[in-house]
Amino acid sequence: MLGDRWSLLIIRDMMLRGSRTFKEFLDSYERIATNILADRLRKLISYGVITTEADPTDGRYTNAVLTEAGHVHLVGAGSGGLRWPTRAA
Repeated sequence: MLGDRWSLLIIRDMMLRGSRTFKEFLDSYERIATNILADRLRKLISYGVITTEADPTDGRYTNAVLTEAGHVHLVGAGSGGLRWPTRAA
């Protein structure tokens, strides 16, 4: 998970481009495949880096949100690299 290109690009898009929806991630320049995107989002959720919340304009949809723990671990990038949380047991 640590060096996974797609996970890092998802985080980048969330932090720098404000991407929150599946479609916004799909529209990224790198053109991630739908199956890979779905898998990486699930993994990022299971590691506690992101979470989902209901879209305030349409409750049928969800938005990805960087968690506080995700922010804390990503702040380490300036002091020696990204640190990912371990999977919860």
